[in-house]
Amino acid sequence: MLEVRDLHSFYGDAHILHGVSLEVASAEIVALLGRNGMGKTTLIRSIMGLATPQVREGSIRFENQDLRALRPHAIARRKIALVPQGRRLFASLTVTEHLGAILPPDFTDPLPPDANPPAMAGNDPGAAPRNPALTDLPFTAPQLAEICAAPVMVPST
Repeated sequence: MLEVRDLHSFYGDAHILHGVSLEVASAEIVALLGRNGMGKTTLIRSIMGLATPQVREGSIRFENQDLRALRPHAIARRKIALVPQGRRLFASLTVTEHLGAILPPDFTDPLPPDANPPAMAGNDPGAAPRNPALTDLPFTAPQLAEICAAPVMVPST
């Protein structure tokens, strides 16, 4: 599905990625781990076609299509997502409202608006509402909302 071969990316004259190769098969989950400064973000930014870093060598293919020739918005339309750090969310919006910005127009929530499923409410009928504003959630919830945004795009399998 995603294939990166012999990728060389640069920030100016600084050669950051030296021949990186990676394959991600359909329905496969891959974790990219490493210490600060090891090139994780550079690799993801390279795949997304962002202005920096500059990819000078190698190939990036998704479903057998060359991504290097595409602009970032065209890559995103192929349901490839970057979830940056930094909590780029609107605190007053709910998780559903944030995800609604990227959901397909024909998406319908399988639960009625007043539903309070046990997983959300902890089986407590008096628990917090199913769709609170991000400011009303624990500290880690906004980060989880950001992470949820990428899979909501439902890439093909």
